[in-house]
Parts: sequence; C-alpha cells; structure tokens
Amino acid sequence: MSFCDFKYLSPPDIIENLALTRKAGANYLLNVGPTAQGGIPDYEAATLRRVGDWVGLYENVLRNARPLDGIRTTGRDFLLKAGTSYYYFAFDLTIRGNEHVTVGGGKSGPQAIAGLHRSIVSARWLDNDESLAFSQDARHGILTLDCTPYPHGTQLVVRIAELRTK
Repeated sequence: MSFCDFKYLSPPDIIENLALTRKAGANYLLNVGPTAQGGIPDYEAATLRRVGDWVGLYENVLRNARPLDGIRTTGRDFLLKAGTSYYYFAFDLTIRGNEHVTVGGGKSGPQAIAGLHRSIVSARWLDNDESLAFSQDARHGILTLDCTPYPHGTQLVVRIAELRTK
C-alpha cells in the first residue's frame, strides 16, 4: 500500500483560517504540492476553486483592509478597516428558514462591538447588499449591529458587512 493522506482541509476550514489570518494581518500559506505529473490533486483543486469563489466576493476587503487594536467583539467575529469603512467579519451565523429544514445552530440578531468611536452612517452585507440595522453610542464606543441570518440556501461560512463612516 502506498502512503495516503485522508486529512484534507475543507473549503469552510480554509475560509475560516483565511479570515482569521486577516484578523492578525498575516498571510495564509497552504501546503499544496503538485503530483508527480505536476498537477494539483483533484480534491485540492476543487477545494481551492470553492475558496476562490468566496475570495471573489470579498477580494477588495481581504487585500486592502487592515487589523485594528482596541476593538472588541463577541466570539470569533472581528473588524478590519480600509479607508473610511470598517468591515465586520461574522462567523457562525444561522440560516433563515423553517426550523425543520435548516440545520445547525449559530447566531443572528444583535452583535456588540466595543471600542469603535467613529460614527457609523450605514451598514450592509457585502454579498447581497442587504442593509443592516444598527444602533451606536459613538461617544462611549459601543455599536450594536443586527446581523441577519443567511438567506435560505446560502452558507458563506464567514460573512462580511461594510460599516461606513461619515
């Protein structure tokens, strides 16, 4: 029997890791090696294509937004900043739909962000341009962002919202 590796990363694993490397301002290096014929193995190529679809939704943010100090969020969520906008990376969102059809837990609804003293004028999901409700006390640096669930049939693993400032 030849040596085999069955411990592959899934597209969600890679997407989550990529997002978290951006939180740290780091690069994500994947150990993908070519076959003896010089190609990328089929499973890895398919996985990277799916991750590329996600990157295509958020490429500008992933390339240009930078980490922030002093901003606190809940769970694994975090903010990056590019220009005058902030970008909220939301992990573990629920899916909108009938409870008997959608599976898996997760969160939706108000999410707290502390340490953000700039006044926010609008918030929206980048993937579908849906406006998000929010409330803010800029003087005290507190923002509550109403993270809506994924539309039924959608699961982006990590969803990004743009928060525009004045």
